[in-house]
Amino acid sequence: MRTFSSFALAAALFGVWKTWIFFILVSTQEHCRVLNFQATSFKDKVLNKSVIKNMTVKDEQLCQLRCFVEETCKSYNLGPPESGGEGKRVCELSSSHHVLHPDYLVSKSGFIYRPSVNLCGIPCPEKQSCYSVHHDGFTCLCPDLENPENTCTEVSDVDECAVDTHDCAADTDCINTEGSFLCSCRVGYVGDGKSCQGFPFRLRLDGTKEPLSLSGAARFTVAEGNITALYLDGSPLTYAVTPAIPILITGFTISVWIKLLKYPKSFQPIYGDWSSNASFALSVNEDGRLCTEAKRPAPATDNVFSTCGNLHVIPLNKWTHVGMTWRKNQLNGKLFLNGKAFQYHVRENPLLAFKNSGRLLHDIGFREDTGDTIQAYLSDFVILSRGKNEKYFKQELFENHPLSKFT
Repeated sequence: MRTFSSFALAAALFGVWKTWIFFILVSTQEHCRVLNFQATSFKDKVLNKSVIKNMTVKDEQLCQLRCFVEETCKSYNLGPPESGGEGKRVCELSSSHHVLHPDYLVSKSGFIYRPSVNLCGIPCPEKQSCYSVHHDGFTCLCPDLENPENTCTEVSDVDECAVDTHDCAADTDCINTEGSFLCSCRVGYVGDGKSCQGFPFRLRLDGTKEPLSLSGAARFTVAEGNITALYLDGSPLTYAVTPAIPILITGFTISVWIKLLKYPKSFQPIYGDWSSNASFALSVNEDGRLCTEAKRPAPATDNVFSTCGNLHVIPLNKWTHVGMTWRKNQLNGKLFLNGKAFQYHVRENPLLAFKNSGRLLHDIGFREDTGDTIQAYLSDFVILSRGKNEKYFKQELFENHPLSKFT
């Protein structure tokens, strides 16, 4: 019969999980499984191999406990906290190990990969686990504790990724699992794995299938010129979210059409990530001026950079094209309103970084730190991977758009 040791039981009951290296024991009369995690994790990495379970957890300690419960788990991938009050994290359990499959250790922003220590010398095969035997050392055995000498004959698994029988999108990584497979968008792309989008990112916000989720009373409705647009009525928790788009710190362009119905009581993001780990936002302030904010990384004393266009007032109840560009090599950017530009410089602090905070989602019309929402119609949201000039904004994004005749 399998039981927890007294140490593991106490840890499970009272939350004594204060160090990264810990031992969890499953004991029989002669054998103990020992799970010892490495103190150092692999930042912005995941192991895309033999993922046996995928779940959300409150914190990393629970992900480690889940790995223990799965008797062949040897490592895990842990995602960044999700947006919202609970801040749950994706926990992916793997029966494999990066030492055996180094080519499957790939980059994924915001994630960490943490393997177990190889007490058996080398990682055990996927169907086996490392056990302490007769206190004489460690060996790889089948988790079947009633028959621990079982060699765990491998069940033949069809690798759908290798034989190309999966339905993952072209811009994804196919991850083989036991009896199935997973699809994960590659770095620089967003989506559900079956459909991924890279630069230029474009959300028409017209109700068609897009990587977009609506919250509260957010909905699509027909606006001027028979154009369907996203409508946010300003009520609590009414906003939209997109997968976290990989903003490039070297340069980018954001463009969106907005029909603002009411000025906010303080600065309000139109699009961005304004959480406790704020990274950037394109916003409107209380007097209607178009603004941009970004977070200066430590050790800067003034954490938030903010600038607004003095002549860039967004009118109420009228479609307006707004946008911004950023060019890190020149340490300057531009705010755009209906094709006209206002340039700002940040030479006083070259450490300014427009960058992703690690959250999985970016918000449209929502201020994460206060819960405030915007009251507006929005249409045709675009992000480009480099800073565009005024001519491109005026001709390609403003004048040639169907909504320009309603400005």
